[in-house]
Amino acid sequence: MLAAAMHGGATEVVAVATVFAIVVTKSVDLIRNVVSQAMTTAPPKWIWNVCALGLGIAMALAWRVNMLDNYSSTKSVVQGVFGQSPRSRAQVRRRG
Repeated sequence: MLAAAMHGGATEVVAVATVFAIVVTKSVDLIRNVVSQAMTTAPPKWIWNVCALGLGIAMALAWRVNMLDNYSSTKSVVQGVFGQSPRSRAQVRRRG
């Protein structure tokens, strides 16, 4: 599914981001449940926010997830002006 988003449109990008977010959230929930049973006092809530952020970054690096890839390709459906060549931008300026 991750590879499909690299060549697809906006729907695939949103789908991959949603699935990735759910995986990270459920992984942190699992860690929190295991740690909470082992500890007598619960850690502060900010610890779990940092854990989710760190785990998300680690998983993105490990799986080589690049959500911005579609925005840098000139062939992408979702890229807009960001990934266009200078020639394309000049054409857009002449029209607008």
